[in-house]
Amino acid sequence: MGTPIGLDGLVVAVSSAVPVSNLSFEQIAGIYTGKYSNWNQLGGSDLAIVVIGRIKAYDPIQLFADFMQLDTKPLDGGIVYSAKGKNMWSTTVAASPGTDDAALEILLKTPGAITYFPLQIFNNYQKRNKAIKALNFSGVKATVATIASGDYFIHRRLNVITNGTPAGVSKAFVDFMLSEKGQQLIQQAGFLSIK
Repeated sequence: MGTPIGLDGLVVAVSSAVPVSNLSFEQIAGIYTGKYSNWNQLGGSDLAIVVIGRIKAYDPIQLFADFMQLDTKPLDGGIVYSAKGKNMWSTTVAASPGTDDAALEILLKTPGAITYFPLQIFNNYQKRNKAIKALNFSGVKATVATIASGDYFIHRRLNVITNGTPAGVSKAFVDFMLSEKGQQLIQQAGFLSIK
């Protein structure tokens, strides 16, 4: 049995220099697979698109790839993308930093860069006045409310899985994860509280 204990959603983020505010599923997938290489192809100015991925061990890369129907593989110290099952890899190798902070550093130094962050991490960067912005996904802004409702596309619920209805020690653990302290731990891990 699965008991929801938190939420996760990925924000597609760009440097503040990128003059685009909204992308569709097809446009985001096209950026990562190499169909689009300049922001002017997507309604922006003449600015090269620089893709920032993540190392394979970074958990959100799998969430991003699954939702965007992409395959990934490491290549030349970076990562390349293909539409799932197509085996037609992008010709540009994306940087693949191992942490969100490393991705942020590249994003801040590279005017046309694009990447993704968990919403909680992105919000923390916004609070620290980092010069980045989130792109709406097909007109929907990533917020706790749009992730909780399922209106924002790239999201998932975090669950504790138990063998049947939680009882005994497993119930105590689920209750703790749903408590104020447990929800604080969920947030400290970069996820969103379910309460």
